[in-house]
Order: sequence, then structure tokens, then C-alpha cells
Amino acid sequence: MVRSFLRNGREHYGTSSSRERHGEAERLKSRNDRAQAAFLIAVLSEDRPDELALAYEEALSRGPRWRARIMASSARMPETSAQLADLGV
Repeated sequence: MVRSFLRNGREHYGTSSSRERHGEAERLKSRNDRAQAAFLIAVLSEDRPDELALAYEEALSRGPRWRARIMASSARMPETSAQLADLGV
């Protein structure tokens, strides 16, 4: 499930929420993406922490652009970042 989260174009945490967007509709989409990512990470950190940790490590290993987007999203989502840090990732 966690890997399909990354594969099926739903890379919310790492990519979607940190893309440069303009306009109110785009800001709302970014906010929604971050909310979805926060919810998924919260649930997975409780139910499937090992799989979440692997998926997060995989996302970080996809290259510098992915890492930069993940770090940009992390800055906007401190509680979610703390949950990931608690996993030891």
C-alpha cells in the first residue's frame, strides 16, 4: 500500500505540495495535498510504520529534486516531519 502511494502519482508529501503554483485555486490544491499527506502519514505511522519508513527512504533516494521537494514540504509540515523523524528516518 505504501509503495503504491508513491507509484500511483500520489506523491503528495514529497512533490505535489511543494511545487510552485500561482493563484487561489493552486494554493487551495497545495493545502489539500498537504492535508492528505499528513493524514496518510499519521495513519501509516501507526498502522504500518516499517512500510512508511521504507517508502520515505525510497522517496529520498529518488534524487536531488525529490529530496528538495520533500524538504520544502517538511518545512511547511512540522508535525508530519516529527512523525517521520519518530520513525527513525
